[in-house]
Amino acid sequence: MGEMSWRFESDHTPDAFFVICLLMANSILYVDDEAPLRELVHTYLSLEGWDITTAGGGDEAIDLLSRQKFDILLLDLHMPNTDGFDVLRFMRERKIQASTIIMSGDERPFLRDLCSRLGVNDHLPKPFDFEDLLLVLNRARAA
Repeated sequence: MGEMSWRFESDHTPDAFFVICLLMANSILYVDDEAPLRELVHTYLSLEGWDITTAGGGDEAIDLLSRQKFDILLLDLHMPNTDGFDVLRFMRERKIQASTIIMSGDERPFLRDLCSRLGVNDHLPKPFDFEDLLLVLNRARAA
C-alpha cells in the first residue's frame, strides 16, 4: 500500500478540519481530592485529546463552574469540606448544565437515587480503569 499524506486542497479544508476538532474535544471539569489520581487522570485524558481542567475539591469546582462552562463534569462524591453533593446542589440552584458523571466507591442504592434526583447522568465506580473512564466519557460526549 502507498504512503498516506495529508494535503489541504482548498482554502476551506483547514476551517472544516478545525470545526471537526472542536466538536470532538469536549471540555471536562474533573473534581477529586486525591491529588495523585487527579494528576494521573489529567495526564491520561490530555494525551487522549480531551480538554481537561482539574479541581482539588468542591469549593474550587464551584468557583470554576461559576466562571466557565464545561461540557462534562467528572465528580468525586466524597471529599472533605464541600463534597460532590454540594457541587451538584450548586449546579442545580444556578441551572448550570453539564453532563455529570459521579465517581464513588460507595455503591449504596440511596446514593444513586439522590444523585439521579440532582441531575447526574452516569456513574463510575471507584476504583476504575482507564477503559471504563473512556467508556463513560464517550457516552457523555454522545448525549
